[in-house]
Amino acid sequence: MAYIDVATGRRWTDRTLQEACKGLEIETVKLDDLDMNMKRFPGARLTDMIHHCQRIMKCVTRIPIILGPDNKIYDGCHRVVKAVLEGKDELLCYRLVELPEHDSVVPGNWKRVG
Repeated sequence: MAYIDVATGRRWTDRTLQEACKGLEIETVKLDDLDMNMKRFPGARLTDMIHHCQRIMKCVTRIPIILGPDNKIYDGCHRVVKAVLEGKDELLCYRLVELPEHDSVVPGNWKRVG
């Protein structure tokens, strides 16, 4: 998987994000401090929703999520949803001080959403 910024089309692979976390301390983040209104899956179809629900049910919330310097979730949206559904108040995270160089730009008509 990868993170795609829906405002710009910039894409980071999981490997790039995980490499950027090497050497960082694991922190705890309050779920209330995260932006739950971020646009993550524009144009999702019913089959997409089913796929994501299955991923939510299977994911493990003890694996740290990755937050960008702006507190945006770069990896771990499924874990955040699962934690909320389970009534948790916080999750483990890595907090990037700065973003690594993106891996590519996904072609398309990227407009600011949200």
